[in-house]
This record gives sequence, structure tokens and C-alpha cells, in this order.
Amino acid sequence: MAKQYRIAGLGEILWDVYGEEKYPGGAPANVAANISYSGHDAIILSRIGNDKLGKDLLSFFKSKKINIDNVQIDQQKPTGTVNIKLKNANPDFTITEDVAYDYLEYSNQWLEITEDLDAITFGTLAQRNYSSHLAIQSLLKMSIHSIKLFDVNLRYYNENMINIIIESLRYTDILKLNDKELKLIRDEYNNHEDDDILFIRSLLSEFDIKLAAVTYSDNGCLCVDKIDYSFHQGYKVKVVDTTGAGDAFSAGLIIKYLDNSSLKETASFCNKLGAYVCTKKGACPEWNLNDINSIK
Repeated sequence: MAKQYRIAGLGEILWDVYGEEKYPGGAPANVAANISYSGHDAIILSRIGNDKLGKDLLSFFKSKKINIDNVQIDQQKPTGTVNIKLKNANPDFTITEDVAYDYLEYSNQWLEITEDLDAITFGTLAQRNYSSHLAIQSLLKMSIHSIKLFDVNLRYYNENMINIIIESLRYTDILKLNDKELKLIRDEYNNHEDDDILFIRSLLSEFDIKLAAVTYSDNGCLCVDKIDYSFHQGYKVKVVDTTGAGDAFSAGLIIKYLDNSSLKETASFCNKLGAYVCTKKGACPEWNLNDINSIK
């Protein structure tokens, strides 16, 4: 029997709002959902408002067998939302500011949970406010037993964001980013090499990162470690909504890393997960392995 992993999504939990429709979202929560669909134990470490939107989010994720016992309740700030407009199936995001997940609080309860985690995933959006940034960085620093996946997942950029990215890299075991985010980091390093593999390996060396994956939209992905690399051209599907595809990819990346899978197998599986999510509306549609294996 395959080992069952315990993996937490640390950061934002919110509603993706498409006009009159809304879908549960937030990158770490989406990763947790995909972890649960794959048969592993998933936990969300986040914060919601004391409002109907927050309660509805908890009900949804609980129904997907995700542990929501450690989602904090904010008595002042509302639950997060993102307004999404699809343009040729690609989302344009308008993200509500000053919401509950901007005020995550570091706690001993959260720290105790990390002692039994196989992995934690986190990103940049929930670090936009100093309060949550400090809580996330503090938990990562103290979580010495967990593999940490950092998905850059850049939703906006200001002069402080590159500092947040660099600081986050110091706690990173697995790095996931897209080609645009890779260029941003490369520009910060004033590195003009055209070879992505060489530059990624320089990051792996500097920050002692074990594995990196770069996604190239519908042109596949590149997985790189300190010894080997594998490029996969991706899978062609009828795209409905790309929201959440990267989060599904991240979930696959964690699982395959913990399984000690080859880079070739990892790249293929992660691309399949991302491609499947693109065929559905919303960021975390439910799936099983038959659904994923149907992607050719």
C-alpha cells in the first residue's frame, strides 16, 4: 500500500467570483484540495472572516475531507474574494485587499501541526501584508521537519515583492514558478543567460533547493534538480478555465517528490493534473486517477 502523506496549504483561502458565480479558491487551499483528491491527508492553515462567505468556504473544504480545524477566524476583517474575468479561458484577477488572510497569526497550535507534516506549500499573495508575512516566515523557519514547496504564483508586483520572493527562497525545498516569474528573478540577478537550466541550477545551489519546476503555459514544463532535468511538452486539451491549473501542478509536484519519482514521471503527471483542471471551471474541480489518466 502506498504511503499516505500529510500536507498543509499555508496562506490564502478565498472565493473566486465570476460575475454571479463563485468557486472556492486561494492557491494553498487549491493545492490542499488536490492533495485530498489524490488520497492523502490535507490541511489548510489560513484565516477567514466571521461571515457567511467564510462559513461556506469551511463547509466546502470540509466536504472534500480536508482538515479545516486550524483555519483562524477574524472578528474584524472579511473573508477574501477575487473577482475573475475570463479572456479566452485565461483569468484576469481583481483581488480584494485588507481581508482576513492578510492577518494570519503565528501560533503554537500551528507549529505543533507542522511536526507531523510531510510537506507545506506556500506562496506570495498571503505575504503582501506584513502581519501575514511575518506569521508565514516564522512558521517556515520553525518547521524543520517538513518539505516546503514555494509556488511564486505572482498576482501583483511592487518593489517589496522581490524581497519577499528572495526571503521565501531561503526556506524552499521545492520551487515552482512560471516562465514570467523566472524572468523576473533572473532580471533581479541581472542574469542574461538564455539557458533556463543553468540559471535554475544557480538558484538551487545558492538556496540549497532540491527541485525546481518551471511551467510554460500551454507549452509544457521543465523539472530540474542538481543532477538531472526533464522537459515535457504538455498535453493538449479543450481549455475552459486555467484558474487553479498551477495549483494542481504544485500538488502533483509535492506528491511525486515525496514518492521519489523520476523527473520524467513527475513532469508528465504534473502536466496531466494541470491540463485536467483547465477543462473545468473553477480552481479546484474534483478528480480521480481515471480522470487524470484519460489525459493523453
